[in-house]
Amino acid sequence: MPLFTLQEHELSTHFDKWVYFLKNLEHFDHIPAILNEPIFQKGFEIAELSHLTPHQLDSYQRSLIEYAEVRNVSDTSFEEGLVKGEQIGIEKGEKIGIEKGEKIGIEKGEKIGLEKGAQNTKLAIAKALKDQQVPIDIIEATTGLTEQEIKTL
Repeated sequence: MPLFTLQEHELSTHFDKWVYFLKNLEHFDHIPAILNEPIFQKGFEIAELSHLTPHQLDSYQRSLIEYAEVRNVSDTSFEEGLVKGEQIGIEKGEKIGIEKGEKIGIEKGEKIGLEKGAQNTKLAIAKALKDQQVPIDIIEATTGLTEQEIKTL
């Protein structure tokens, strides 16, 4: 690449940057600002790895494997925690739902019971008045029952 003579401040295209990168790579001790892009950063990382001794490269690769293992354990733990948390949330939600359902059921049952009790009381009063031969129109006014309901007693 002896014919490529552009300087850092003269680079205008991506191609110019690549040629400049390749030509001057061994002279760089840091990434020039003009080449501070992800693709060139990756190139610098690869170049740094190529200068490692076999022992250093082996250590580096082992550290990458250890990092991946730790990351996998962390991810797995997070997922397991998420599943367990979701399960606990569902159980608590079901419990709350059952409790609310029971409360609503009790309230409805009490209401129905009170209504039936009131109706039974009206019928008992009407029957007692009828047995005492109180006129039906007075029984109707007193109990709120219809003439038909009173006659069937």
